[in-house]
This record gives sequence, structure tokens and C-alpha cells, in this order.
Amino acid sequence: MEYGGINNSINLAGNGGFTISGLTSGVPYVEPEEPEEPKKDPFEIIPTEDGGFVNQYGDAINEDGHLINENGELINEEGQRVNENGILMNENGELVNEEGKRVNENNVLIDEQNRPINANGVLIDENGTPINEDGTPREDVLNEDGTILKADGTTEHPDGSISFPDGRIIHPDGSIEQPDGTINHPDGSVTQPDGTVIEAEKKYGTPLVTADSVSITDVKNSQSMIAMLDTMIQAVDSKRAELGAVQNRFSSTVNNLSSISENVAAARSRVRDADYAAETASLTSSQIIQQASSTILAQANQRPQAALALLGN
Repeated sequence: MEYGGINNSINLAGNGGFTISGLTSGVPYVEPEEPEEPKKDPFEIIPTEDGGFVNQYGDAINEDGHLINENGELINEEGQRVNENGILMNENGELVNEEGKRVNENNVLIDEQNRPINANGVLIDENGTPINEDGTPREDVLNEDGTILKADGTTEHPDGSISFPDGRIIHPDGSIEQPDGTINHPDGSVTQPDGTVIEAEKKYGTPLVTADSVSITDVKNSQSMIAMLDTMIQAVDSKRAELGAVQNRFSSTVNNLSSISENVAAARSRVRDADYAAETASLTSSQIIQQASSTILAQANQRPQAALALLGN
């Protein structure tokens, strides 16, 4: 596998975030090195039997060595029609940029009157400075609502965000909100109009050895293979440590909740249920007092009878 993958299997944001499918957590981003394009040899102009020309690769060219199509029009290596300076042309022969917008010979955007403009449609001079219709420099304008209409055609809001005529909004945190509500964040993640967040794809460069090129036929490949295995072992150990830490936190939370539940049950029992020990002691005390009272009363009743017996004798 050439790259790590996308965080779409398990996403524990509170734990720094990681995915089982790509083993990408905690691994620093490594920008893959772009291979240097091999330098192409100058086109050789080779005459053909029909009076035309081709290069050493068999592509049709003109007498100056420029690529051409079947109609003899200049094209680039992608087959797109261009002029002699390499600027793209549309089907009407007008110069355009890669987005299909009309440009002049200097590859600068132009309006319907062929006047140079910037990307926001504001007139500019030869130095790229925004100007008014009369050629005077364009200045910023403060609106009553606190927004500032910038000279370049953008609008700066009090919260620091900047909106563009095409509907885009750049927020202070660097995120870009598209006209359809999609938000592109600086970390590469995307928030869709419905609120769904798509995590950024994390790339970790091209490994020395891939599944299609495993070889131990020489020392270099063998060392690369060992290094790759060591890296994978470290990645597995790292994931096991992270999962162990998460499991420990879950266990601690479960134990804490169990203790709370037990204490709540005990408190509920004390509130709702009778305390048999206290009630038994109270009952015994009441019985003793009642029996003692009866005995004393009986003795008290016997004394008058004894006195009367003595008097009778």
C-alpha cells in the first residue's frame, strides 16, 4: 500500500484521532518527493512523404518543430489548441486560460471590451493595480454596515472574513466557504453543506519497498525490507498502546460508574427501607417500659389492700 488511507474506520477525535484501516495516528505527514521529469530531447524535424513533418516520437509538427493537429493548428502536449506563445485557444480562436476565461496576449484576463481585469472582474492597469473606468486608481470604500469594499473587488467583513464576487468566503481561520455551502478547512478536511465532515486524506510518502516490489535479492532491498517490517511492528505497537490506554480509561470509567450506582442504591435503601436493627431496639425498649409500668402499677394496687387488711385485724 503506497499511502496510509482515510480516517473512515474508527475516529477517536478525543484521543488524537486514528484509523485502524490506515494506521495513521501519530504519524507525521511526509510530503512525497516529486520525481524529476526526465529532460526531453529537442524535437527532431523529420520530413514525411506527404510533405509534412514529424518528430522523433512520430508526432505531427510544423517546420518550426511545434506540435500541430490534423488541421495544422498549433497544439500543446495535451492536444489542446494554442497560439505561438503556448496560450490556450477556444473553438472561436480566442485566447483563454485553463479555466476557459478570455485572456490577452500576456495571459491576463480581459472583459467584454478586451480591457485587462483581475480575477474579481475589476479593471487593472499594466502594473496590475485596480483602476476606475476613468483610469484613476481604485480606493477602498467603507460601507455603513462596517464592511469594506476593497479596491481589488473583494469585501472585508468586520469579523475579518473576506468575500469574493463569485460567492467564495475566506474566514479568519483560513477555511474557504464555497457558494454551495461547502467549507474547505486548512487541514484538508471538508465540511459538506449538510454538515457532514470528510476527514483529510493523510499521505505518508512512498515506501522503499511495496507489495509489488518485495525483493531480497541484494543487500539494499534486504535492508529496505527489514526497515519496512520494523516500521510496521512499531506502528502495531503504537496502536496497541493507544488501544490499551483507551481501554484503561473505559475500565476506570466503568468502575467509577459502578461505585456511584452502588452508593445511590444504598442511599435509596436507607430512604425507602426500614432499619431493622433500630426498629427492633425501639420495640424491645417499648416492651420493657410497658412491662415495668405494669409491674409498678400492680404493686401500687397491692399496698392499699395490705393497709385495709391490717385495719381489719
